Amino acid sequence: MTPYYASLNTDIARLSVETVETKALENAIAGQGYIQSYAQNGNPPATPQEQNERMQYVTQVALERYGNTYNTADFNKYVLYLYMSHYIDNPNYTKESPGFDNIYAYVITSDDITAYENFIAQSKFSMFSTNLVNFMDEFKSAVNNSSDILTAVDEGKVISINTANAIYGLSTFDPEKPHQEQS
Repeated sequence: MTPYYASLNTDIARLSVETVETKALENAIAGQGYIQSYAQNGNPPATPQEQNERMQYVTQVALERYGNTYNTADFNKYVLYLYMSHYIDNPNYTKESPGFDNIYAYVITSDDITAYENFIAQSKFSMFSTNLVNFMDEFKSAVNNSSDILTAVDEGKVISINTANAIYGLSTFDPEKPHQEQS
């Protein structure tokens, strides 16, 4: 074995000992009782209505805080991150007292983004996150196209009126009098 590889083996052995020491320290600290571990269920909504209210709320927060990214894919992700920050990553959440301000749920830092992306990549949450981001794409598209829809409805009304007039004209048409004005 070359001296280089021997030094690597020495470093690996040293790091392994430190890892064992670190684990022993972590176990000792956990046994002291002032560190409380907890598990929570991610605060799922009780009803579809509550889910709609949550989506409406975090979308409004995203518009207020990150509206400058609205026309980008980042906006959709901010909605997801805000949802996670407000509801999933908030162990004290209750519908009656959400406690959003206490944990700065409306602030998304680059560290939050990294943590959320890692969580999504390593969990079953990825399907929800993909669906939420895709939903925001569809929602934004619908909002952007709403003026086109309104225009089409107005044009449809004009076409409908013209069609109704034409049908009325046909119903009163007398083939015997083709040159006569119909009333």
